[in-house]
Amino acid sequence: MRKKLFFLIVFISAAAILYWQWSKSFVIVIDPGHGGDDPGAISVTGTYEKEIALALALQAGAALEKEGYDVRYTRTTDETVSLDERIQVANEAQADLVLSIHANTVEVGTDVRGVQLLYYPDEEGTNEAAANRFLHLLIESLRSINQGAIERTDLAVLNGSTAQSFLIEAGFLTNPQEARWLESESYQKRFGLSVARTVNALMKERVFVETRKSSTVRNEDDTMSE
Repeated sequence: MRKKLFFLIVFISAAAILYWQWSKSFVIVIDPGHGGDDPGAISVTGTYEKEIALALALQAGAALEKEGYDVRYTRTTDETVSLDERIQVANEAQADLVLSIHANTVEVGTDVRGVQLLYYPDEEGTNEAAANRFLHLLIESLRSINQGAIERTDLAVLNGSTAQSFLIEAGFLTNPQEARWLESESYQKRFGLSVARTVNALMKERVFVETRKSSTVRNEDDTMSE
């Protein structure tokens, strides 16, 4: 009985060490959408999407760094960064995961709110499964509304990187209540912590091991940005 308990403790300790070492070497590139000459959308309160995206991204990056991940950024200030430059940052860093942070809008109606996730589809459906799982966990932590994981083949930040890539639409700037949340520091911190919790959970579930296998360089001439 004691031998069994000893081996169990050794196994758990070894697994914990391996997980810690993997998380330390796991490179996450945080991409705050827009910036500089590109303001993005404008919220109902008059705030630019580029400002909200940067604030949310910095909180997410800080939370991930506290968890031991190797975090890089495509921008940390209000500067213009081209799509090619964003992709270059991710590929040169040999990123394992790219998270592009944006905020959403709708043309009609102000009652729509919630979080949406955009992903690049693969033939095996691995990315779709990973995207849905990521969104589910993020929504659960944020206690927000699930607006769906949507496949997109026309976004350079998703198809230009060799890494697993998600574009997070963190909320709707056209919804007065959600716009105020997105602009508040308390909600931005909550968003950052929720992203870190989600990544931790998927690491433990080894989701990124599977998606890494299906990641390929996409050479399509796609230049759209959300």
